[in-house]
Amino acid sequence: MSVFFPRSHASYLPVFCLTAALAGFTMPAFAQDPGTATLPDSLMAPGTKVVWVKKLAYYCEGAVVDKDGTLYFDQHLSNNELNWPVWKINPSDLTDTGSVFLLKSDQANGMMYDKDWNLVMCQNKKITRFAADGTPTVLDTSGNGITYGQANDLSISSTGAMYFTDLGTNIYYRDATGKSKTVYTNARSANGLDWIEEKNELYVHESGYVKRYQVAADGSISNPTNFAPVSNPDGGCIDRDLNSYVANYSEGKFEVFNAAGTKLGEILISPTGNYDVTRGVMGNADNCDFGGPDGQTIYMTGDGGAYSLHLKIPGRRIPGQASASGLMSDWRKGIIVTGKNITRTSGLWIGGADGVRFSHQGIILQNLNGRQIKAANDRSISVVIAK
Repeated sequence: MSVFFPRSHASYLPVFCLTAALAGFTMPAFAQDPGTATLPDSLMAPGTKVVWVKKLAYYCEGAVVDKDGTLYFDQHLSNNELNWPVWKINPSDLTDTGSVFLLKSDQANGMMYDKDWNLVMCQNKKITRFAADGTPTVLDTSGNGITYGQANDLSISSTGAMYFTDLGTNIYYRDATGKSKTVYTNARSANGLDWIEEKNELYVHESGYVKRYQVAADGSISNPTNFAPVSNPDGGCIDRDLNSYVANYSEGKFEVFNAAGTKLGEILISPTGNYDVTRGVMGNADNCDFGGPDGQTIYMTGDGGAYSLHLKIPGRRIPGQASASGLMSDWRKGIIVTGKNITRTSGLWIGGADGVRFSHQGIILQNLNGRQIKAANDRSISVVIAK
């Protein structure tokens, strides 16, 4: 195992502390079947199984996947400890059993990658950004214009602006210039949230309901309406078609709703009330993100570690966010794919120096690695030049 240790940041612990810090972990005996999914064929192939990604004691949170397919998540120990480790594991590499990315995380919670693939992490009374080389930069601290407790979860736009919560009644907004303010004061235990900037909507997971707010140009929010009932919502994620996957913390499952708020099914991590340690210490579920080679695997965290389930629809990306292969995908319109140095060679083909080909008439998008994406019709194909 290895520890990420930025030399310039003295509050993080050195490598030799890892063995001692984790020596007290007691691993329960885990079952082979960590959960079940009840979803329509439009979302999941029949018979698809929930599988383990990493088995860990204690409660795990903050699932997020980087551009190379590596899953990051944090492992919560005691509320009196600051050294909640942040783990990383590449599910596509069967030899990767996981390692500690950050040992002393200052109680990391929700995490998200911004448009430029910097990891942004909620911590105790602050929000920190980690560059690709691991260099940390504190973006916001409690007392700098607003006061909050442990930052709980966040959602970031293509400009770098973000909304975040601290499990209280307030919803906070930090604009692209770094100025923070409280934009709502009457939420009910505001937890996870998803900002769909192209629709000017913010979805906030509050006690009893996921609520939908309208977003103004200055970041203020208004007109909260009940989007979907969830008894105890935690974090969540959204796919390309704007289906919402919402963790129901106390019931150990992810409830799935379409864009209209109609429930489509659920992914059960542990049966309600069954706190069998083979399914996790407490049977709770809390957060998720999409990743994998095709972007269609949902990675979930909760008690007992991290889980995955392969689905049919890829996750939503921040508009303009580059993907792992160097392509740029904006999935709001279905199929929009591009590569660097794209040139139009004829009325039918668009090709690029990175080996990407687009068939405008044959309705097939293909790159030289053999992956194909079929569109419903050529009107769903559009090309955006990568920066």
